[in-house]
Amino acid sequence: MTPVPSSAAAPLLGQLVQQLHRFFHQLDERRYDAMLAQFTHDGRWLRQGQWLDGREAIGAALKARAGHVQTLHVMTNAYVADMSDDQAVLEAYMTAYRYTAADGVAVARIAGPSKLNRVHTVFRRDAGHDWRIAEQQMVAALAFVE
Repeated sequence: MTPVPSSAAAPLLGQLVQQLHRFFHQLDERRYDAMLAQFTHDGRWLRQGQWLDGREAIGAALKARAGHVQTLHVMTNAYVADMSDDQAVLEAYMTAYRYTAADGVAVARIAGPSKLNRVHTVFRRDAGHDWRIAEQQMVAALAFVE
């Protein structure tokens, strides 16, 4: 990958970071239809070591998530690593905080984050829909001791 000059990436960076934040917020809120709409129809997602190919496979994996386990995702250090007229690659870190939801508890208490992932997201211009996620890889960089 050739480094992308900051001046070339700046206008695109804000848009892609906003979209990635929206993606993880929708995941945290379990708004899967809105989240899936951010993928291209042939989008791929490497999640928990398994490739999910296409919106249907991604949706099935999301619906299988345990209802009592909540996860919050915090994105940092995002930058445009590669770009062309119809494709852009965004690199970032994502810290996941996982906890068990308890009825009547306003604020969950946890020991700390569960892991830090490297997130590699390939965005592609999708006709009539601006930028969508064509491929995303989340690979653990650190696993925290609980």
